[in-house]
Amino acid sequence: MKAYISNLVLVLLLFSCGGGSQEEQSNIPISEEILVNHVPLSEPGTALKNLPANFTPLFIMGDINEDMKVDSDDINAINNMLNSGSIDQIPCAIAADINANGEINNEDRSLLANFLEKSQGNEFTLYSQPYFSCSYSNFWIAANYLDLQNGHFQFFIPNYKELDISIYSAYEEYPIEVGQNEAIFDIYFPLDLDLEYFDIRLKVGLKYNYHLYLPISYLDKESEIVEDSSIVITPPTPPSPLECPQRGGGCEALIIDYSKKVWFEFDADPIADELPTLGCNLTHITPYMKEIPTPTVVRGFTIYSPSQASITAARTHNRNEHTAVNNAINTHRVAIGAGKELVMEIVRGHGSPCPGVFGAQPGPGVLRNGFHTGNYNALKRKTCAWFTTEITCYSGCTPRIVDGLENLGRAARAKVTVQNIAFHAPYECTTSFAASDANSTVSNGACGTFASSIGTILHNEVLLRNQDIQNGNPPTDYTRLINVLRNPLTTNPPGRYIDYGYMFCQPNHSHFKTGI
Repeated sequence: MKAYISNLVLVLLLFSCGGGSQEEQSNIPISEEILVNHVPLSEPGTALKNLPANFTPLFIMGDINEDMKVDSDDINAINNMLNSGSIDQIPCAIAADINANGEINNEDRSLLANFLEKSQGNEFTLYSQPYFSCSYSNFWIAANYLDLQNGHFQFFIPNYKELDISIYSAYEEYPIEVGQNEAIFDIYFPLDLDLEYFDIRLKVGLKYNYHLYLPISYLDKESEIVEDSSIVITPPTPPSPLECPQRGGGCEALIIDYSKKVWFEFDADPIADELPTLGCNLTHITPYMKEIPTPTVVRGFTIYSPSQASITAARTHNRNEHTAVNNAINTHRVAIGAGKELVMEIVRGHGSPCPGVFGAQPGPGVLRNGFHTGNYNALKRKTCAWFTTEITCYSGCTPRIVDGLENLGRAARAKVTVQNIAFHAPYECTTSFAASDANSTVSNGACGTFASSIGTILHNEVLLRNQDIQNGNPPTDYTRLINVLRNPLTTNPPGRYIDYGYMFCQPNHSHFKTGI
């Protein structure tokens, strides 16, 4: 299934609430800059703290005070914001941006008042933007889009045992399978759902109905691109220790190498061979995707038609390999969520134009946006340094996405021009390298050379650590390697993004960017 998820996740919520009256008020608009830098007043709720990996929290548009309903109290909350020009005491200020234009002003107050009046307490259309924060003190629902291209969607809804879930498009219902494990609801729908939009409907008891609208578009038969719609929560105020809290906490690395089992492609072994020697805990996955058999046609005549059994076998094999990749990603995220000094992700294979996917030439790939966003969410404020590298065509998309996450709180679709320390995930630095710029292909030989150059950096650190051990000073952390990776003079790859972490970044600091 080929899918495109918009940056705005639409949710329709039906519930009963009171109306609101609008009085003449002053209007001190709340700018996008204030919203982006807002740190929630209250601690996240228990459900949010226990949110499984890859899930995106959703909030109710209009529920500014986070009391799980939209009523006149929320009108009063907008009035207070626009009277004072401040959102310091507001649990979910972005819920007041009714028209989703990036700021809160008198138009939003009027829209919410009109919505309340016209709905008569029966119906509201709600949606979430991908990079603003709420306290989520009464957090209640989240969604996982990671495996959507394979017909798999998940909701995380604590405290509900039974939900009536259905999928519609153009008012036609489609068959689905729904499984439940604790608070996670797994939804499986047809892979051949060839529709522009579909509507996931959730009915909770007799009172509440929720609608999640997902727009769909299609590209080609073998590659899927889903634009990530993850909501990233602005992290709390940075801690003030002079040393990284995760110093000495070890190294965690993930390598996804689609080239390892392709005999004519240079693989990521120059990197993989060094990491265990450095003491890094390595999750190493080497998927192999099979070509899907197709008919052979010569001069308009079909001289060979593959059996359905061979087609099914190849698709099943590829799906199993893709599942193994997702499992490796999840294993990595669980590990880095516990806190690590150095976190590394290395990808080797083939890539498509931004935002795109990486993977093998045949078979399903991994969505760049979802991959990096999920890793970012898992390691946020839990690592000293974050290093990523992609060795594929168009791999400059990776440092571009990382740049967006670090400065917008969301995966970037274009070059990022702003700096925002509030979204920086690691304590010290972020480094992202790519074998090509964001708009170019790269040869197999150049990929091999690039992998070897990263391997050389790691091998040099191995030699230095061995020397330290011989001198009776065994290293206890990765400070030296981190400083090498963050140094823009160490290497100048075709694509890169290097930045300070949340503790040291300042507005006048340079962000080293190439080819993104």
